[in-house]
Amino acid sequence: MSTIQSLPPELVLRILEYVVESCDWEDTNSNRTRRRLLCSTALVARNWSRPSQMLLWRNMAFDSEAEVDRLMDATSPWLYRTVELCFYLIPLEKMTSVLAHLRGIDHLTIMGSSISTSLFCLPALRDLKRLDLIDVVDHSTRPSSDITIRLETMTLRARVAPQGTLASLLASSQHSLTHLTLYYVWLTIALISLLDTVAPNLVSLDIWDDAEDASSLLTPFYNSCGSLERLTLSPNEDLLDPLLQSSIRVEKLVIGRDTAELSAVRALVRIVRDSQVLARGCVEVIRQRNWPELGAMWAAVEKACKARGIGYAHLRLELHSVKDESSNTKAEIEVALERIVLSGVSSGPTLGSLIASSRHSLKHVSLEQAVGFVAPHWSLTEEPASTSELLAEF
Repeated sequence: MSTIQSLPPELVLRILEYVVESCDWEDTNSNRTRRRLLCSTALVARNWSRPSQMLLWRNMAFDSEAEVDRLMDATSPWLYRTVELCFYLIPLEKMTSVLAHLRGIDHLTIMGSSISTSLFCLPALRDLKRLDLIDVVDHSTRPSSDITIRLETMTLRARVAPQGTLASLLASSQHSLTHLTLYYVWLTIALISLLDTVAPNLVSLDIWDDAEDASSLLTPFYNSCGSLERLTLSPNEDLLDPLLQSSIRVEKLVIGRDTAELSAVRALVRIVRDSQVLARGCVEVIRQRNWPELGAMWAAVEKACKARGIGYAHLRLELHSVKDESSNTKAEIEVALERIVLSGVSSGPTLGSLIASSRHSLKHVSLEQAVGFVAPHWSLTEEPASTSELLAEF
């Protein structure tokens, strides 16, 4: 009969991986829970010690200099490979000290810290594939040819002009970078010119911003993305309108994670109806918030998709602290949601109709302080003026 002591190390490692997989390593609170858990499992039996230590140092996140100092006093981290590393508000010199002792890092996240070209020349980052730079300050004003990293995925969130480090990383990754996310980044001429170097090989592009001052720059940038398969945009006309003038072709256009204005819906309908952007693709709408007339407004988009034979998927809806101000509407809402999250929301005609139309597709429902969903009212008889105008136009 097998006992804990007799289990082979690879099986113990697999068991422990299942135990800790629910812990988000980028969440510092969850990371501390994972550390305590693995420190405990390391004491269960002799043959559990090494697998526990391997997992303990595989994913590390630091949000204080004290945590970095404690790590520098330890010896076991240097015996194992750290795959994922996350720094929160850690000074540049401290990050450099840690990286000087590590190896084989695959995924690095830096948030609220300073960076420089010298940091990315360290041997520990030689095989880096995924990089997340969030609200960082670049100390390098000039690019460096010493950076040889070949990134595959990059996320950039910073309201700052690009400097030498970003330029170096994009230049070294121009043939390998396939997934790029720009989250509230100033889309300036300087940044767009840098992004043009990686655009031809991009397979997935996410842009979350209002892009009010960059609309004219986006059409040529979109045209440069010749290999793009998936394009994810905030529901904003300044991001959507340039698509009409572009020659880009994508398999999936994803719209979500923000509140959308009526103008954005109009722009999306024009893309579906008049352009070749989605000639063989589909539209997916996810995680819309604070949108009282959501269902009726997107009925126009769905109608345009069906007219062109384009797929349409509305998979997820989140509404937080929203009051359904719609009166009853004539337009049937035909969406097939898989997940609905409602927080601080009261039932009304639009929300009731969304749930009713998704009764065969819903897999997950989350209600928090949601009122009036015991017996939703499904009847639709009268539509709001703005939605009426939209449906009449399209």
